[in-house]
Amino acid sequence: MIQSVTNTHTGNGTMYLGSRLLGRILAVKVVAGAVTASFDLTLTGETTEIPILIDLTATESATTWYHPRAFAAQNTDGAAATDAFVKIPILNERIKCVIANAGTSKDVAVTVIYENDD
Repeated sequence: MIQSVTNTHTGNGTMYLGSRLLGRILAVKVVAGAVTASFDLTLTGETTEIPILIDLTATESATTWYHPRAFAAQNTDGAAATDAFVKIPILNERIKCVIANAGTSKDVAVTVIYENDD
């Protein structure tokens, strides 16, 4: 089943999406108001701290779609694979979203679309 969670934050700071999310990330939609130039956006699992998305040049006054993926495996020599990707798992946790360099009064709305087996 495909589901989504959304939260909006004004200016710089930390917000959380969902509660006890369980599944795999499909996409992230970011809608930014007229923020001060570009801004930084970081999404991680709150408990596991699994990295989901880092964009240090998110676009002001725009709607941006991301499709975050993780490397499927390491090569036998320990180097990262370059051609195999998997959806990022979320394991009974909220998604932590940190916004920086967005000014103090403009809105940034973040929606995470994920799938689970329910």
